[in-house]
Amino acid sequence: MFSENDIEVFRIRVDLPKREDKENLVEQLFTKYPLTTLKLSSMGDILVALREAVRSLPTMVLSGPGVSLNISNENLVIEIGKEREIKEPKQKEELTPFSEDNLRRISNDFNFLQASILGILKIESLDAKGYFRVSKKVDKDLRFDAFFSQNFWDSFKEFEGMYVNGISVEFSHPLTELKTTNRIRLSSEEKELTGIISCDLKIKGPIDIALMVKDRLEVINKFYKKAAGMT
Repeated sequence: MFSENDIEVFRIRVDLPKREDKENLVEQLFTKYPLTTLKLSSMGDILVALREAVRSLPTMVLSGPGVSLNISNENLVIEIGKEREIKEPKQKEELTPFSEDNLRRISNDFNFLQASILGILKIESLDAKGYFRVSKKVDKDLRFDAFFSQNFWDSFKEFEGMYVNGISVEFSHPLTELKTTNRIRLSSEEKELTGIISCDLKIKGPIDIALMVKDRLEVINKFYKKAAGMT
């Protein structure tokens, strides 16, 4: 079974609507909320970079232990991952990126920024995509051949030694007030089991990232138990 320690990354990408005006969202955000007013508890060591790339508008980058957030005219992307470097050694043992407390702090920061963007753009909702990945070592190679009938395999006789090392399913799964369309994939290679959930959702107000991560972990574990015949 996957656990919190097996989570590698959780990401939400919010696509921002194209605008006819030439005002830059990052500049508008800074005008309305100067850095001195941004109280982002999950990003205590905030790094802000305004960069002017070739033919590109400024981008604001905020980062903290285990989390990064990128805001541009095109999208808002938040990524949480345990592989991100934690600069202060004393925090390495204290901080667990996917602990409930840390995820709630990140939720508060994300909700403040997305609510600010909704207000600046004067719109009611934003389209978003989510990505969740877990990976762990297992003591055997998992194969999902049992899902298919003999007739299925007979049609592939010419492919000697063929077996299924992964399975993908698409399903609808409501989460609180968020209706999401999910795609889940389990795969096993060299005794490492990987589970991925990607989803589409519409954000109309505050979201609970801690609940989303917990829910994704439960869903992928439930799916894994059924797929591996562990019911």
